[in-house]
Amino acid sequence: MIRFSFAVIAALGLAVLAGVLAGLVYSPSLREPAPSHPQAISHRLAHADVKRGERIARACAVCHTFEKGGANLLEGPNLWDIVGRGKASVEGFDYSGALRAQSGEVWTYDDLNAYLWDPDYLVPGGTMDFIGVRDAEDRAALIAWLRTLSDEPEPLPDAEDPAPSAESDRD
Repeated sequence: MIRFSFAVIAALGLAVLAGVLAGLVYSPSLREPAPSHPQAISHRLAHADVKRGERIARACAVCHTFEKGGANLLEGPNLWDIVGRGKASVEGFDYSGALRAQSGEVWTYDDLNAYLWDPDYLVPGGTMDFIGVRDAEDRAALIAWLRTLSDEPEPLPDAEDPAPSAESDRD
């Protein structure tokens, strides 16, 4: 029994070590610096995979509801009709002071892109506990799906291709 316990502990130790080493070798954040701002996605929205966005949104369902007239949760407001909606405007939800300070603005595609990339980038001092969606294609898909949550979806922005660059916000 002692040999078995030692073997299990040794195997777990090797697995942890292998995971740490793999993280060091394969972690993009160690190979290249993290971007300082989100990559533009307006040129991706028209062709974004809405079904992929819906799958990505499953992680958001921990804190948000999506259906028309849906309830606010303790952690987040209902996201029906979010694109083009006023910031900090859902009745009955207790927004952070940082987001309430932007209450005269609306959620544009660019704002959603920045907020979903890193909530603190757009709303410093906000309380959304979320690390962000770093992949631009995933953000475009998620925002394209969020756009469908409306009786009258906002028009897509002009889809001009950005200038070619080596910039990417994949982490």
